[in-house]
Amino acid sequence: MSEYMEVQTRFGAVQVNATDNSHIYVSFSSGSANHKPLVVRGVEYSGSCHFYLYSDGAFRIGRSGGHMDGCSESKNEG
Repeated sequence: MSEYMEVQTRFGAVQVNATDNSHIYVSFSSGSANHKPLVVRGVEYSGSCHFYLYSDGAFRIGRSGGHMDGCSESKNEG
C-alpha cells in the first residue's frame, strides 16, 4: 500500500506519502521534479520527515526505541 497526495500551502506544495499503515513520509524538497521547496519571503526551504505509528495510536516523528529517523531540512538563500 502506498497512498500519495499533495497538500497545497501558501508557501508551496507538500508531498505526503503513506507508505503503509504505520509510516508516513512528508517532503518539501528540491530533490526531484515532483518535490519542490517551500518558498517563504523569497527563501527556499527543503525538508522531509518520517512519521511512525506508536503503540498508543499516535503518529510521531522518528521511531521509538532510540532510533531517530526523523527530519532533515535545509535553506537556500541564493
